[in-house]
Amino acid sequence: MLLHTSDNKLSKPKVFFRQAGGMPVTVLLISFGASLLLWWLLVQSYHKTAADIFSETTATVAKQIEKRMHDHEQVLLGGAGLFNASDEVSRSEWRRFVSTLRFDENHPGILGVGFSLWLSPSEKEKHIKAIRREGFPEYTIRPEGERAAYTSIIFLEPFNWRNQRAFGYDMYSEPVRRAAMDKAIDSGNTTIAAKIILVQETDKDKQSGMLMYAPIYQRGKPIDSVESRRKAFFGFVYSPVRNHSILRCPRTGTTLSAQAAEDAAGQGSHHPVAH
Repeated sequence: MLLHTSDNKLSKPKVFFRQAGGMPVTVLLISFGASLLLWWLLVQSYHKTAADIFSETTATVAKQIEKRMHDHEQVLLGGAGLFNASDEVSRSEWRRFVSTLRFDENHPGILGVGFSLWLSPSEKEKHIKAIRREGFPEYTIRPEGERAAYTSIIFLEPFNWRNQRAFGYDMYSEPVRRAAMDKAIDSGNTTIAAKIILVQETDKDKQSGMLMYAPIYQRGKPIDSVESRRKAFFGFVYSPVRNHSILRCPRTGTTLSAQAAEDAAGQGSHHPVAH
């Protein structure tokens, strides 16, 4: 018996998971998954690049600061050498010495290089009169008061308005400075008094600073022990530093961290995306 195909048409198999436009959802899922994977790879790559830049920036800035502090120390040791090689260093000789250093170009953040004289109470009044005869009639040792020992900043170049605020200041009267100074005297090495407010600061753009000290001893006196170094001590070549300013890059005017990050990012921009 013949079957009438018109009454018994076979249905076409239904295709499940189809989009209205005819694309299978399986294909869409694969495409979406690939996009997610690519996005994830890009995110990971950028995160790695950012981490690399941060690490490289930190290392670069640390090296630059270390170099600057080393250069700073060499400047002070040069000043100490001038005293050690001379019977007496005059104010004009000190000015000429410091003028050759070209701070703005070579030593950003350093306000100047000075000399602080060590004085006993019995020497104080005679010293004040001597400095006043040099043309500084208002000179005195600050702060006022009786102490077991005094220091006084008598040279500080460049002798601009900011550094004139430190002229005659007794750094040994302040505990943080005094601790660094005592350490320098006893050890014979350069020391640092960190995180202080310099007397050069005003209310405008006020920032923390630090001081580096290089001790000087009387010529010909033994300095082979702590006790002998204390007896022979003469004064300090020292330098005040503004902490924010020492991070400035002389070439661009930006901070070391910003310049290092820019340089690292510029190098990193040539790195291929990780796959």
